[in-house]
Amino acid sequence: MMWHHGGCPKLERLDMAKKKAEIPFRGESVIYFSKEDDCWIAHSLHTDQMGYGDCIVDALADLFVALRQIVTAQSSDKTIEIFCEAPLHIQNIKQVAKELPECFYQIACDRADGKWPRDFDITYNKRNHYKYLLPIDENCCA
Repeated sequence: MMWHHGGCPKLERLDMAKKKAEIPFRGESVIYFSKEDDCWIAHSLHTDQMGYGDCIVDALADLFVALRQIVTAQSSDKTIEIFCEAPLHIQNIKQVAKELPECFYQIACDRADGKWPRDFDITYNKRNHYKYLLPIDENCCA
């Protein structure tokens, strides 16, 4: 099952590695448990970037790091495309996903920033394989 978090933030500035890159950033990610990989996957629907983790928060934090890396790379190399739609079977997950509580987003941002202790365990029952949706905005990449 998966989580879905929806949203379309306005054009805003992203501060990546002390560089300002002005790009329109809106997005959503679906978060689901992969039995095959035995981990949670956070998949950005509009960049086709993914994050993996033993828990939802770690998967989201890993996704946020990936998004930061691609935005940083694009700020110095304009040939890099940030936006690329995820495959249709991933896009379709959104239709069955539940909205993920926003607090997961903030904790994942903090974890990606190194502000959340790594030894503080945040687990979610793997037997609950819901799919979730989470809006992504420029704050996860700042």
